[in-house]
Amino acid sequence: MKIASVVSAFALLWSALVPAQAQLQATHATPLLEQLDSPWGISFLDEQKFVFTERSGTLVVASLTPENNAEILARINVSNVIPDIFVNAQAGLFDVLNITKNESENLQLLLSYACGVSSANQTCVARTELTKDLELENTTVIFRATPTKKGAAHFGGRLLQLPDSTILVTLGDGFDYREQAQVTTNLLGSIARIDTSGRTPNNNPFIGTENAAPNLFSYGHRNVQGIAYHAEWNAILSTEHGPRGGDELNHIRGGRNYGWPLLTNGVDYTGAMITPYRDLPGMEPPLYDWTPSIAPAGLTLFENTALIPALAARKITALTLSQRGQQISVLNEYDLVSESTDITWNHRVRDIELHPTKSSILVLVDGTDGQIIELEITDAP
Repeated sequence: MKIASVVSAFALLWSALVPAQAQLQATHATPLLEQLDSPWGISFLDEQKFVFTERSGTLVVASLTPENNAEILARINVSNVIPDIFVNAQAGLFDVLNITKNESENLQLLLSYACGVSSANQTCVARTELTKDLELENTTVIFRATPTKKGAAHFGGRLLQLPDSTILVTLGDGFDYREQAQVTTNLLGSIARIDTSGRTPNNNPFIGTENAAPNLFSYGHRNVQGIAYHAEWNAILSTEHGPRGGDELNHIRGGRNYGWPLLTNGVDYTGAMITPYRDLPGMEPPLYDWTPSIAPAGLTLFENTALIPALAARKITALTLSQRGQQISVLNEYDLVSESTDITWNHRVRDIELHPTKSSILVLVDGTDGQIIELEITDAP
């Protein structure tokens, strides 16, 4: 039986035991910005201003306007302050995270990106300041994933700040190095945990463990491009690209092994079997699995709904979540934009950001003619 069928059967059983939970729907779409060059990550600075990245190497500062659109305030070439940024295929400038604590300071940002050259590259994180003149200064590289690798695929690249102010950096297996995702001495196919200066927190799960990188948080991942924190449940969730099939939603806990490539519900791009196993001792199965692949490129939580931008499926998929004890369950899956609305939707969706004060989301549409669209969301009737 396919795992999707098992999940669906469980969801039906679970839904009989818990109160029905309302679904969300998009009720209005407003194009904010167009003709963007592969927008990748986004972060609000306040209720109006936000920053987003273009994978080609530009950090864009923009603001929402009273006329229900947005205007670009500045376009900053990041290579002027990060000279070794590597842009090719999947490589480039990735996520941006606002970590500012004091409003009187310059804005403190983290940027993730591919660094190096085709024959030796890695995922890096820089800390920088955005001045009131909308320039970057005091830029410092605080993290480099080890080891370097060849090629331009599977970098991960999402950033998440936890309540203790530490940072999770999602990483990929480098595509041609998938067996290394089971090797704890390196960071290929893992999630790393650092502080905002790049140092290793002294309570990381592998501190003091022989043959393990001290900044390793979890491992056995293929290419993690979505990560979010559920404050009420004190839970970290992530989305991960599988090969042909086997895209995953995972409940991330420090020190755990998430199985890749020994566990997967997908097959290789040639159709060949990667592994005969669907569970193994000491390895975490996914909370949810997509086969065929939807290519989940991010993850945003809206109350108890996971909103997942999908590149291949060209949609925003929504998962209704429930928690019982330490267990998180997926109750059902549906499309945020449905046939019941008048919104036409056929976009490769790269990322989603919640508006800080409104019931709306900013949606990054992938591609060299990319867009940012604001979607108002509400409970479905």
